[in-house]
Amino acid sequence: MEHKHSGKSSKRFLDTKKILNELNLNHGQIVIDAGCGDGYFSMLMANEIGTSGKIYSVDSHDDSIILLNKNMRDDSILNIIPIISDIKNVPIKKGIADIYYMSNVLHGFDDVEKVVVLKNANDLLKADGKIGIVEFKKEELPIGPSTDIKLSEEDLINLVSNNGFDFLRSVEVGDYSNFFIFKKNN
Repeated sequence: MEHKHSGKSSKRFLDTKKILNELNLNHGQIVIDAGCGDGYFSMLMANEIGTSGKIYSVDSHDDSIILLNKNMRDDSILNIIPIISDIKNVPIKKGIADIYYMSNVLHGFDDVEKVVVLKNANDLLKADGKIGIVEFKKEELPIGPSTDIKLSEEDLINLVSNNGFDFLRSVEVGDYSNFFIFKKNN
């Protein structure tokens, strides 16, 4: 079954404070927000990393990036770099990012594409980089995609672990989603 996310935001049903706490962002870090939607999390993370840090906000939907640019202007945020691109091949320098973050995005790719996305994430991260992945719980929910394309916790952990990452932890970040954190293995 095909599922299109359409560049929307997940902010209304995610515990943003818990996600930011788990990311443990620091001033000066470089973050990739892959499939950023309207940039809600990019804007929050931009405040956490300060003016010496940088957020690469990537989405394939023009409307999302247009909205992000407007919000950046309105809030005078200068440390976000919006990029219109598919996250399977983000056009930035390899080995640059401390954190690669994606929220309710990975389930939208087929099995082969998921591996490509994770390989690209691995390439973009520094040797000690981390990836944070929010995904819907694999159960019938009033929101989100159909259950048949959602990833179980076990499947997500195995998928990411088999593609260059070591599992650190997962936490519930709302009634409908879990947040998984991995570190790049070298």
